[in-house]
Amino acid sequence: MNAGSHLRVWIVITGAPSSGKTTLLRELKRRGYAVVSESAREVLESGELDESRSDVQTLIEERQQAKEQQIPPGQVIVLDRALPDSLAYRRLGGLDASDLRALIRPERYAAVFMCGFGQHIADGLRKDDVERAREIERLLREVYLEIGCRVIDLPWFTAEDPATGVARRLALIEEELGIALRNKAAR
Repeated sequence: MNAGSHLRVWIVITGAPSSGKTTLLRELKRRGYAVVSESAREVLESGELDESRSDVQTLIEERQQAKEQQIPPGQVIVLDRALPDSLAYRRLGGLDASDLRALIRPERYAAVFMCGFGQHIADGLRKDDVERAREIERLLREVYLEIGCRVIDLPWFTAEDPATGVARRLALIEEELGIALRNKAAR
């Protein structure tokens, strides 16, 4: 059996800053899912670069590409953002993305979950305001749809306490994961 025939189930959790991704990913990890951490957060937290430097996007992309290449076949993996996210950030910055687009293999992503933007929460790491966060969300959706991925919305549950909102998002994710796993196995 060649490497291309192995089952790949890569689940992407994406969304604008302050959309609740980190909270969801912590809970998924606590529940035993293998989670690949966000390259952008690692780069920014490391102090290697900051968002004002022109080469930050390149470093993030290189790190993300290396991570995705190291994922073993046949394993369910949850990605805190994926390489296509960089397409959205390049568009946001008005940068050419043709070289990056050639590296992306959309068939790797069994499901893409879009955390809906809720309220702006400054985390001390990113400096996006509400308008920029909403634009990032729009571009992320646009990119994933353009490359042929199905985007599954995880709405922001404003009327509930945070724990209940996270539980409802997790239920949506786990329901979709069951469907994605069954569909991949049937191929």
